[in-house]
Amino acid sequence: MKILFLSLVLCLFFILQVKELQSSEEVFESIFFIKAIVEDKELTKEKRPKAFPPVIIQQLDDGNMEINVLMKKNGECQNSKTKLEKTVELNKFTMNEGKLQVYITKMSVTDHWIILYEGELLGEQIRVAKLLAPYMYANQEAIKEFKLFSKKEGFDERKIIFPRIEEECTFDSISVSFWWHFVHFSKRTKSNTR
Repeated sequence: MKILFLSLVLCLFFILQVKELQSSEEVFESIFFIKAIVEDKELTKEKRPKAFPPVIIQQLDDGNMEINVLMKKNGECQNSKTKLEKTVELNKFTMNEGKLQVYITKMSVTDHWIILYEGELLGEQIRVAKLLAPYMYANQEAIKEFKLFSKKEGFDERKIIFPRIEEECTFDSISVSFWWHFVHFSKRTKSNTR
């Protein structure tokens, strides 16, 4: 009887611990705006991106992530998808058949994240860091923290770009089925963590 009681108590304790972890864990999944970007390459003023479209980041059931970017192609707004494949290392993903490592860092400022890309893309070695937030406005504390992160990672602070939001392709221009998929997926994911 004591063993049964002890087993029940331990199970209950474990369940409560898991629920507490799940409720306190922030999920990296939302519509994000790129607030700042820095790269190690020297770009001419003409080649520097002046605006970036919003991105939708979704966590998939298999632990991988999907990044959807709304871009203008051939005069039409289209959704471009990229899959980030999980690794054994926490918050580290790969893309481009493992040639590009992607590190996701939660910032101390609520709802703000840094994505660091390192490796080969289109035959070229790159290092790029992006500050993402689900808000259209810029948080000065997050920008300050991003500058410190950039410096620590060896980026030149003078190369940080603060792009505006690309307004040619807004979420109003994307199909209803895409929105339904995103909302449905988000609700399903959130209900699974409860």
